[in-house]
Amino acid sequence: MRKLIAAFILLCSVSAGLSAQSFGVTGGFTSSELKIKDIDKTSVAGFHAGVAFNVPLISGLALQPGLQYNVKGTSLSSLRTSIGYVEMPVQLQWGLDLLLLRPYIFTEPFIGYAVNWSASESHTSIGSDLSLDKLNSRLEYGLGVGAGVDLFDRIQLSFRYYWNFEDCGVGNYFDIVKDHVTERESFNGLALTIGVFF
Repeated sequence: MRKLIAAFILLCSVSAGLSAQSFGVTGGFTSSELKIKDIDKTSVAGFHAGVAFNVPLISGLALQPGLQYNVKGTSLSSLRTSIGYVEMPVQLQWGLDLLLLRPYIFTEPFIGYAVNWSASESHTSIGSDLSLDKLNSRLEYGLGVGAGVDLFDRIQLSFRYYWNFEDCGVGNYFDIVKDHVTERESFNGLALTIGVFF
């Protein structure tokens, strides 16, 4: 966790030397599910909120490192589980400046660390503070791709699809899922984000 925060501070310090940077607050909607075969599963709505620095580079490129809290989860038959991560995404954008707006596409590698975990079964709470030690790994990493638009150099709207590459191991903890995990068990999903930059 300390290394994650230190890496974010380093990225922000490097970007501080560049001109035209802007600081923003971001937040939005996250929808995710686990990759588990042969079991009824649905996406779970979560949220994310954090801060980011946007640094214009050259030829329409921009770098946007951030630090955010992101809740990811899934619903498996009668079981609903969610994990809260502190994440550091680093977004590389390319777009066209059209005066009042800038449409762009981006790729976004990220790393994160699980800080809380909760689950419920048929609307009955199993625990609001399940042991994070039961997860295969509290570390997560992955990649997002998406598109967005900057409005008036202040408002940012974006949409992305992301893949987690680390096996979280939730299925090892619940009997309802255990026998259905036949491949790496990680979160994939969609995120809609709005940011306000200053």
